[in-house]
Amino acid sequence: MKKYALTLLPFYLSCAPPPKVEEPAPIVIDLGKSNPPTMEEELEYFSSELSFKEVARSTEDSFQKIAKLQNRASLEGTMYLDNSNQRFTYHYQPFPFCEQYTDNRYDGKIVFEYHSSSKTGEKKMSNVVTLTDVTPYGSLDKVELHVDGDVPFPVDTTFRSSWKAQQLHERLFRTAYQEIAEHYQHNRSLENFELQRIAMDKNWETYKLNHELLQGFLDQEPLFWDKIRIFNPCEL
Repeated sequence: MKKYALTLLPFYLSCAPPPKVEEPAPIVIDLGKSNPPTMEEELEYFSSELSFKEVARSTEDSFQKIAKLQNRASLEGTMYLDNSNQRFTYHYQPFPFCEQYTDNRYDGKIVFEYHSSSKTGEKKMSNVVTLTDVTPYGSLDKVELHVDGDVPFPVDTTFRSSWKAQQLHERLFRTAYQEIAEHYQHNRSLENFELQRIAMDKNWETYKLNHELLQGFLDQEPLFWDKIRIFNPCEL
């Protein structure tokens, strides 16, 4: 049954919504006086100047502080994109994980789940892309796809990490980093950082990256079960 469901994957993903088209920018006449950049623009610029490793390291440090300040063993939250019905969740677990069938041990794990949906007539389909990253953070370690809704069979499959998956992974990390930095600029503390929040998706960049990744799955072969990496909490 699973093999049959995978043969339907091209049909499922071809129903993914096309990227939105940004409205044309209005004509602006420069009178020699420009407005100062907003704090959000300054933070976005600063984030873009940082390397991904620096962003990942800073985000991990902030997650640690938030978890400690809020007296949590791990951190789970959701960021809703401001201009679409899409969202992503994050789950930060700062304790040892061991890779099944190997001697590999990691000091923590961050999992992003990106949720999107599409509708054709009365039929609705939901997609969840799961991106798993174990320490040191920054390099994507596992990519999974779940398709459900008005489909003959749900799809649960794992793919090899790709450049498109890595791009989405980095984008989600940078979005989390920017939300944390913006909150700190306003409050000078992370103690009351809200784990459920609305995040900006300028020019639908995250939306488009997810759409491109879903289309890219059509050219990829799912991994066989013996090639799938599994990370479980290490036994004491």
